[in-house]
Amino acid sequence: MAAPVHLNNRLRRAPTAQPLSRMHRFAVRAEQRAARRHSEAVNILASEQQRMHQHRIDAEVADTERTISDLLVPERTHYPDLEVLDPYFLAGADRQTMLTRLLDTAVEHSHADMGTIHLYDPERSELRMAAQRGFDGPFLTFFDRIEAASGTAWAAATGGASVFVPDVEHSTVFDAPSREVVLEARVRSVRSIPLITPTGPVVGVLSCYYEKPYPPMEDNETLLVVLADAAARSLIWRERRGSGTGPHVA
Repeated sequence: MAAPVHLNNRLRRAPTAQPLSRMHRFAVRAEQRAARRHSEAVNILASEQQRMHQHRIDAEVADTERTISDLLVPERTHYPDLEVLDPYFLAGADRQTMLTRLLDTAVEHSHADMGTIHLYDPERSELRMAAQRGFDGPFLTFFDRIEAASGTAWAAATGGASVFVPDVEHSTVFDAPSREVVLEARVRSVRSIPLITPTGPVVGVLSCYYEKPYPPMEDNETLLVVLADAAARSLIWRERRGSGTGPHVA
């Protein structure tokens, strides 16, 4: 007699099994549709972000193309092999690389033994060393910041013109403390050239140092002026565009 009871129970449960199965299928399909809509929304958003990113890149490139003429150094045609005068290098290299490469070129082509680049900081009214080649120890410490009227770099920055000291030992451009430091660094001759464009402010100073007094200059000063012009153009261009850390212009 127990079997009929089980059979009746199965018969009573049977009608509810089919609706539950349909509800489950509906739920699965709804989840699938929601997942597809979410995936489509994600893809649309990613595509839109990609387009916006490309628009920004295109705008930056177009803006660079419009302003790249500001980096054209007039005398660059006399030095076609110098990559550092290429306006796209002056625009594309980071500031430290640009300064270091220009300084290396200045030292090598002027047959100098050492070199420095100082940038002017108007907030502190001082020159701050931004790049150097060939120095160490006391010289770097002493001339890391220049805020007094002593030495060729300060004279070039404040005068807006090149300063050449053929023999440090007998020069009045250096005071006693700075002269001692320079001579201890084996420097006997210095040429400092302001980083300045024809219509711009002085933004720093490029200096080349020689271990012998009265070094032969030949046409080296012309190249140094061209390199200083290139550095000034790049620094001012970066400051105007707000790209990276620009110079503090005077």
